[in-house]
Amino acid sequence: MQRILQPAYADGISSGRAGQEGNALPSARLISRKLLNGSSTTAQNACSLMLAQWSQFVYEDVAMVGSNRLFQDGKTLPIPCCAEDHPECMPILSELDDQTYKGRGQCIPYARSFVAPRENCTLGVREQGNLVSSFIDGSHIYGSNKQMADKLRLHSDGFLNTNPQSSRLDLLPPLLDSKSCNSPSKLRPCFLSGSPITNLLPTNAAFHTIWVRHHNQLAKQLKVFNPYWDDERIYQETRRIVVAQLQHITYNEWLPIVVGKNQLRANGLQLRQNSFDSDYNIKTNPSVLNEYASAVGLFFYTLLPESIGIADKDPSTQSSQMRHLGNIFNDPSQLYHRDWLDATLRFLLREPTRKLAAGFNEDLREKFLRGSDLNGLDLAAMLIQQGRDHGINGYAAWREACGLSRPSSLTNWKI
Repeated sequence: MQRILQPAYADGISSGRAGQEGNALPSARLISRKLLNGSSTTAQNACSLMLAQWSQFVYEDVAMVGSNRLFQDGKTLPIPCCAEDHPECMPILSELDDQTYKGRGQCIPYARSFVAPRENCTLGVREQGNLVSSFIDGSHIYGSNKQMADKLRLHSDGFLNTNPQSSRLDLLPPLLDSKSCNSPSKLRPCFLSGSPITNLLPTNAAFHTIWVRHHNQLAKQLKVFNPYWDDERIYQETRRIVVAQLQHITYNEWLPIVVGKNQLRANGLQLRQNSFDSDYNIKTNPSVLNEYASAVGLFFYTLLPESIGIADKDPSTQSSQMRHLGNIFNDPSQLYHRDWLDATLRFLLREPTRKLAAGFNEDLREKFLRGSDLNGLDLAAMLIQQGRDHGINGYAAWREACGLSRPSSLTNWKI
């Protein structure tokens, strides 16, 4: 990954970011509890939740940060960072009055992100790697390596693998023997796709499903128009079309909302309306920004409400079957119900997103990925710790980099 600002490691090389005088920063969990304990409940009626969903979809395509793991008996295992002292651990300690982690040693496990070789294998500061390609190329749909890509293909007529349903509207293939799946029934397993977080929320799984269906529909049409094409040709040509559509939606519809049309024009990113663009520069470094992968690109979490549900075909009716996020992490089983996939997508289109705020809702801060455990993880604290792990600069440094004054004390901070 590349950076906008040089990393702010405490020792200038590798250790996590520290305070201005070299002192330890406050616990990431403490900051989450005191400063990020509440997302906006105000609806942003100008945008639906589809904004948050597409933001997550883009992030999955271009960035995935991986943690260091143990290698044992041919398997990789998470490092027990709250149980032992390991050089690649940065556990998040909580305060004694933190009831959520009282029975868990007042600790949230955090293993540092894996280190990637620097360009030309030169010596220098610690740099993190990206587990997927940095291009908008549909890697979260098709897989980011050949082994996964082959697993996701049907290897017939260019189709992707699906799980046929009686409704004739296929679902994604099942993800078997998954320890992270929280589906209540083995008859409704989680789904397999090119992204490891497809099942994070039912809305995300539904979104992945329609893109796989879209690929197969295009492949079917290409087969009709080109009956002499073999499986490989149909698959590759279909993927090219899908990737072009992903790129066009991202640049033409998503970026103008997220960064603004003026910024697009100023940076030469605005698409032409009546002709093709030929601005691709092969000499430009395409790798994703570390600041995006570990911080900025994850802003979509702050847009999420505490509950998601389904929406009826009648637009005058209110959303129903509302469930808290903490109860549906890694449980996409509702999509097996007839017509619920469409109803889930209608919910994304009708439900307004929350206004961007410096906060996370309670389900993300207290119940993230909790599964059968009554207490989950604190996503906000983990993202703060990830920023420190990556040496991401603090707010004051970013103000200065943007040509604004650098705050000298808390009294003149403006957020």
